[in-house]
Amino acid sequence: MVNVSTRRIITENLYNGEKALRGFNAEFPYIRSNIKYNSIIERHKNNETYSKIIPKLRGKSVISGLMISQMRGMYENAPDKIKFLSKAVKATKTAGCRECSFLIRDRLEKMGIESQNIRFYVEQKNGFDTNKNHAFTVIGLDKGADLNNPDTWGKNAVIVDGWANMVKRAKEGIEYFKTLFKYNPEKEVYKFEEHRNI
Repeated sequence: MVNVSTRRIITENLYNGEKALRGFNAEFPYIRSNIKYNSIIERHKNNETYSKIIPKLRGKSVISGLMISQMRGMYENAPDKIKFLSKAVKATKTAGCRECSFLIRDRLEKMGIESQNIRFYVEQKNGFDTNKNHAFTVIGLDKGADLNNPDTWGKNAVIVDGWANMVKRAKEGIEYFKTLFKYNPEKEVYKFEEHRNI
């Protein structure tokens, strides 16, 4: 049986996560991302209906990837990084998951909610990188949680993800990422680590 106080805390964390995400979406209503374009291309590459659209999506992917790369070089050297990043994302309507996690965390901090940015990544079992990685924000972590081990995050942990436009309990969010990145447990292992903050 679920403890009433535990139910209240998880409900509050989900509510706060949704509130932060609504604010994020209002401030940054449409964000382009090369990874989003690439995922659309991958899903529809064998669909005849998309055959004329895919070359355009590839072009948009290249352009947004270049913009994100250039933006990263600029905001990392700016005196007020988060302010610069916010203005750059508004102006370009472009951001990767890393930028979205920085902006979500900043919004949560302004709401007085403690949060942590985490990186999810997938490696082949032989240790080689797969380029499947993603940055997101978590609230409601247990005290002493090991960021590398989601089993220690606690029952109240909630993922708030501006890039994926989602708020989920941590375990459900992790399952979502595994599906998103087509995780293959026979050939791959997934890992977590603290994501550096801006």
